Amino acid sequence: MKDSLTEGGRLEAIDIGLLAGRVELSGLTVNPPKDHGSDPLLSMGNVVLAVVPTALLSDVIVVEEVTLKGMSINLVRDKRGRTGLAELVKAGKPAVEKPDAAAKETTLPVVQVNKIRLEDGSITVRDSALTGKPMVFPLTEIQVAVDRLQLFDENKAAVPAAVSVSFHRILPRRNLEPEGGRPHENNRSQQIWTSSIVG
Repeated sequence: MKDSLTEGGRLEAIDIGLLAGRVELSGLTVNPPKDHGSDPLLSMGNVVLAVVPTALLSDVIVVEEVTLKGMSINLVRDKRGRTGLAELVKAGKPAVEKPDAAAKETTLPVVQVNKIRLEDGSITVRDSALTGKPMVFPLTEIQVAVDRLQLFDENKAAVPAAVSVSFHRILPRRNLEPEGGRPHENNRSQQIWTSSIVG
């Protein structure tokens, strides 16, 4: 990861099952941009991707499962409104495009994702650009469930995906954590959102 990220990161384990069409990542961490805090920009306890191997060569790619467990995102914005994300990825050599008079328009295959789950996620934004002093905007206990998602499908009659999102929101405070390190309970509220979408 040091070859592609300016501040590096870590991946504790990766398990690839080619015949089963399953990839599992454990202990994924992306370090924050320089001068933007010490907490990891992204950390992931466990990531599972499972596809139907026989469908990879067909017109419809079937993804049985995408599961993200323990995802944590920490985003810091300084007083000038910079997050440092633009400098996070190392710049590579620009690709040289060769003109191809016989180039043909390519059609992306339909991707059918049967199940997407995000479990026990959290997002914390520390913003110093609004007032000049750090304000903290945390979302915790994020749960996301998506079923029957169709991507790149031009069929307007396709069955819409079912989406459910829930999380706990804590109102921003300059002194968010009182004595004892726990957020004020009276600033805590649960939000639940459900919808249907067509990919």
